[in-house]
Amino acid sequence: MSGETPHRHYSPLTAFAIVVASMVGTGVLTSLGFQVAVLQQGFSILFLWILGGIACFCGAMAYAELGTRFPGSGGEYRYLAKMFHPALGFASGWASALVGFAAPIAASGLAMGSYLTHAMRWPEYFSGMPVSTPVLFAWIGATIITLVHALSHRVSGGFQNLFTIFKIGVMLVLIGFGFFAAPSTVSFIPNPTAFSEIVSPGFVISLYFVSYAYSGWNASAYIAGEISNPSKNLPRSLMMGTLVVVGIYVLINAAFLWAVPMEELNGQVDVGLIFSRKIWGQQAGDILGLVIALLLVSGMSSMIIAGSRVMQVMASEYKALRRLGHLNTFGIPIPALLLQWVIISFYIFTASFQEVILYVGFTLNLFAFLSVAGMVYARYKHGTAGIAYLAPAFPWIPGIFLAFSLWLMVYGLIYQPWESISGLGISAIGVFIWFFIRDSNTTPKKVNEDLHE
Repeated sequence: MSGETPHRHYSPLTAFAIVVASMVGTGVLTSLGFQVAVLQQGFSILFLWILGGIACFCGAMAYAELGTRFPGSGGEYRYLAKMFHPALGFASGWASALVGFAAPIAASGLAMGSYLTHAMRWPEYFSGMPVSTPVLFAWIGATIITLVHALSHRVSGGFQNLFTIFKIGVMLVLIGFGFFAAPSTVSFIPNPTAFSEIVSPGFVISLYFVSYAYSGWNASAYIAGEISNPSKNLPRSLMMGTLVVVGIYVLINAAFLWAVPMEELNGQVDVGLIFSRKIWGQQAGDILGLVIALLLVSGMSSMIIAGSRVMQVMASEYKALRRLGHLNTFGIPIPALLLQWVIISFYIFTASFQEVILYVGFTLNLFAFLSVAGMVYARYKHGTAGIAYLAPAFPWIPGIFLAFSLWLMVYGLIYQPWESISGLGISAIGVFIWFFIRDSNTTPKKVNEDLHE
C-alpha cells in the first residue's frame, strides 16, 4: 500500500510505550491545583479523571477499528483521506506536522530545560550567549533525541521503552509514598456535595484541563505501518496504553490529595514539587526537578517518532513531496525527521509555540471527532467484513467519544473563539496547498473501494 513502509520493526512494547509516553507529561503534575480551586470534594476530583479516561478509552477503541480498516501509518491523515476526501486528510496532516507535534515537543523541551536549570542550579544565562539556559537545554535535548531516532528501529524502540518504563516506575513510586503518608482531611466517598460539584460549571472547566492531560491516547496510530503484526498489536497498544494511564492518573491524584491538604494545593502549579516536599522534605525539590526532566524525555521521544511518520506518509503519497518521504536502509524517514527538527528548533528559539498550540487545539480535536464520526459512517455504509478489530458496544462506544469531543469544541468556540477560528485557518492553508499539489497525488481520489482493505 502506498505510504506504508515494509520495515515493521517497532515491537508491541514500543507501540504501548509510545502511547503511555505521549500521554503522561506535565499535565497530570500541574493541573490539580486549578481543580481544587473550584472543587472541594475528593470524589468529584477523581471522577474528573475517570470520566476523561472513559472518553479517551472509547476513542482508543474507535481508532483501533480505524487502524485495522485502514492499515498503515499517518493517523487522521490516512483515515480522513480515505473516508472523506484527500484534501481533508492533507489538512489534518499539515496541521499535525506543522504544529500538532512540533509545538508540544518544543514546549516539553523548554519545560525540561527549565527543570534542569533550576535543579542543577545553573546560571540563568551563559556568559556571552544570546539564549537562556533552558532554551539551550531544550534545543540540545530535541537534537539528541532526534539523532537517536535516526539510527534504527532497534535503537529508537529501546530508547523509547527505557524512558517510558522509567516514567511508569517513578509514577508508581510517587503513588506508593503518597498513600503511606499521614492522611489529609480528604474523603473519596460519594456525597451530596460531590454530586452537586459534578454538575457545576467548575467541573466542566476542570474537565477541559483533564482532556489536555490525556492527549496522546491515539499516538500509536501514527506509526501503525511500522508496528509488527499491526492488526493485533495496534488495538492492544491503544487500549492497554490508555487503560494504564487512566489508572496512573486516578491513583496519583488520589495520592496527592491524600498526602497534601487541599488548601496547600489551591491555585498552585508545582503540585509534584509540593507533594515531594511534603513527603521527603525541602531538599526534594532539586531531585524532583531532575526526575521530571527525565520524565519529559519519553514524551518528547514519542512525539518525535509519531510526527515524523505523518510527514513521511504524506510525502510518500505526493510526488511533489517525495524527497521528504525517503527512507534509509533501516526504514527510517531521515528527511522527515530533519524537517521536523528544524520546525521544533524554530519554536524553541522563538517561543511562539504557546500561541500556536492554542490556535491548533480546536482543529486537532475536530480532526479526531471527524475520524471517529467517519468510523461510524464506514461501519453503517460498508459493513464489517474483513475488519480484524471491531469496537464493541457499537454505536455507544464511539458515541461517548463524539459527545465528549463535541463538548470540547463548543467550549473552545465559546471561551477561545479567536484561537479556535485561527486554528481552522491553519488547516485551511493546508487545503489551499493541496489544490496546488493534488495532481502529484499517487493515490486515487475516490477511495471508497479501500474501505475493506
